Amino acid sequence: MIFSNTDPSYEFLPREDNIKTENEYLTISLGSLSLLWLLLSGLFLLVESIKLHAPELFNQLSWLSYGKIHQAAQLTLLGALTQGLLWMGFSFIVSNRQFFKRLNSLFFISLSLLNISFIVGIIELLSGNSGHGTFIFPPYSLILFSLGFFFLLPLLWDSLFKIQRLSPSLMFVALSFWTVPFSLVTILFLSWGGYLQGAYGSWALSWFSHHFLSLFLLPLGIATVLELAQKYSPKPIQNPASLRFAFWIYAISNLMTSGDLIGTPLPFIPAWLRSLQTVGSLFLSFSILIILLTLFRHLKPLLSDLKNELSFPFFAFATASLALLGVLKALLAFQEIGKWVQFSTMTNALQTLLYFGFFTMIFFAWIYHQLPLLLERVWASSSLIQTHFWLSALSTGITTLALFIASGLQTYRNAISEIPFLSTVMIIRPLLWIQSLSRVFQFSGILMISLLFLLLLLNWKPNPKNSMFSNPR
Repeated sequence: MIFSNTDPSYEFLPREDNIKTENEYLTISLGSLSLLWLLLSGLFLLVESIKLHAPELFNQLSWLSYGKIHQAAQLTLLGALTQGLLWMGFSFIVSNRQFFKRLNSLFFISLSLLNISFIVGIIELLSGNSGHGTFIFPPYSLILFSLGFFFLLPLLWDSLFKIQRLSPSLMFVALSFWTVPFSLVTILFLSWGGYLQGAYGSWALSWFSHHFLSLFLLPLGIATVLELAQKYSPKPIQNPASLRFAFWIYAISNLMTSGDLIGTPLPFIPAWLRSLQTVGSLFLSFSILIILLTLFRHLKPLLSDLKNELSFPFFAFATASLALLGVLKALLAFQEIGKWVQFSTMTNALQTLLYFGFFTMIFFAWIYHQLPLLLERVWASSSLIQTHFWLSALSTGITTLALFIASGLQTYRNAISEIPFLSTVMIIRPLLWIQSLSRVFQFSGILMISLLFLLLLLNWKPNPKNSMFSNPR
């Protein structure tokens, strides 16, 4: 690693103080904003679930239609995950003595543009301005988001190039920051050139969605899994070569494909491209399973001790969700299997596993494990953290199971032409109520971690004799 002492603002500080100051800066900026967007996404998801079962509600307000609320809920959730995962990725770079605060103004401009892009995107979606946009971003939101990233990229690339040998986790972080500019430039050109129309326009939008999820967000999530696994164990990972091998399989397979973990291949694309999609999906699942198997062998001797770690249940749930996603992706990669579950709730089940089973759970695990160490403080209540885990785990698990059952019923009944489509909808409706009810528990958990995060920043410590916050940790 290369570390330069030429920056006058940091010469008087020892290395450890630099890292601590930098992490406090990232926590207050990115950490607070990510949880704020997560709260907002929870509210949108609650309104979306209400509109699903009572579509006549707010009919006099055109901007509160189900479709617009659904898109706004997806955008706010992705905004929260984007900033949360960036927070973790930046922290990994900082731990290698590469700092962002030395260019405070550039970082502030970039962060402001990213957040303005989400605000503008919500306004565009609710007002119906989605032309020249993507499945994720409306048009002007896409431009602002791209500008925010382009302001930050030189600083990110400069920091990564100063690290002589990237660890497996930093390789995944680097993959995110090396592929996202290419994806954004391509989709901007196609969008404003008027090429996102017709069948192949749909394929291009699917390609961008794949890049955003599988080559930007997911590598940051996997990097967090690797970093946490290393922090749980006092010993280094015995076989890092397998992780590097898995990284290259992951990167190449994702560059070959245009369908993410929660998408299905588009039926109109050429046969050779569908075949490439199948092969790439299989190798993607293979790389994920290699990573998780390596980490399981690394942590297996410590499992009895890790059960007492507050963040470990979140970590275990996230890795289990990622493993299940890898297996399902491998199965659905085959056209003969995937065609049966198209136009069913299987996509919703995979989305729940990815967003709430993996992304948010690994985000929570990193917060609960790292923030007390970074800020040298304690959580106000371990009981509240355990309650948060069970609320999140049960709501995600039960929702996923209900959507799997609904998908099975749809697949079976839709194959029989004598069964009316409307009767199938009525049968699976109670299962969709379960999904809506889980939004309440998810939002309650987000409120809990936001409260604990605020109390940690304020360094508030409860009095165990007369406080609901017991057993601070």
